Amino acid sequence: MPKARQVARALEASGWAIERQRGSHRQFVKDGETRTFAYHDSVELGSVQLRKIAAQFGLTLDELRAAL
Repeated sequence: MPKARQVARALEASGWAIERQRGSHRQFVKDGETRTFAYHDSVELGSVQLRKIAAQFGLTLDELRAAL
């Protein structure tokens, strides 16, 4: 299972940029749209969480896993 820090890096690799961060809440921006990623770096994310994150950021689960 990937850790949240790896997923955040994968989101950056897929075109999302960190706009700001406060604690574990990172706000990513892409094409004028803002999304919040709220996981501590060391938390392991399971399939259900990965699927929700992928949908929230407009990716498929396979695209997100490929970016990991």
